[in-house]
Amino acid sequence: MSKKNYTFKLTKKTSTTFSTKVYGTKLNRRLATSGKSYTYTKTKTSPASAYAKKYVKPVMLKKYTEAFDSASTLTAAQKKAYATEYTNTAVKTMINNFNYKA
Repeated sequence: MSKKNYTFKLTKKTSTTFSTKVYGTKLNRRLATSGKSYTYTKTKTSPASAYAKKYVKPVMLKKYTEAFDSASTLTAAQKKAYATEYTNTAVKTMINNFNYKA
């Protein structure tokens, strides 16, 4: 089997920030020796909960609300309660999966 080793330069700017070069766009971004300079910040806690609240929760709430709106046997309050309950469960699951440690 042939192996190809990739290298990249990671520069420590301060005790909590690091800089490196990123090559590619959107989902095709990767660390490289050339490209756009990008700065990373080290955090003490996982960013999963902030990400989930900002991006995942609104989308999930909209989708669950649409799904429960089609149920004719539920009242408006029940539809909202179920949509919120299912959304919270989905967000909690996403955070747990993100923070999973084997």
